[in-house]
Amino acid sequence: SAREGCQRLRLSYGESPTLKEVAKHVGSTQHMLTRIGGARPFGVTAAVIGVDPIPHRDMNGASADSDDEILLGTPSLYRTDPGGTLDRCDYCAAGKGTEGALQALENIMNDDHGTADADAKGQELMGIGGNGNE
Repeated sequence: SAREGCQRLRLSYGESPTLKEVAKHVGSTQHMLTRIGGARPFGVTAAVIGVDPIPHRDMNGASADSDDEILLGTPSLYRTDPGGTLDRCDYCAAGKGTEGALQALENIMNDDHGTADADAKGQELMGIGGNGNE
């Protein structure tokens, strides 16, 4: 599980894992269980959302490029799929209605009406799949 993976990293290195490391563990678990015969595969996209307590560093301890640098306390979003692919996103959508939801999210992100307006529009999007359950 992700919790056990985080505990192993903390015991091994003496610090909390970054959100990217947690997302990599989730993606690896999805991929591993998808490939094992007889295991119930994860057939879903997972969104891993959180706030890194420390600046981002890659798995080898090197500091990330300035474009990929995550500042202390910055919220981040990663998307994983059953194939184990990991993507860092500003926003994401999954499932039925993904294309429409992504287009609407892109419009909101490109709009300069402020955070409160973006929050209200984002809440409206929660039901974009029709009855709100999709």
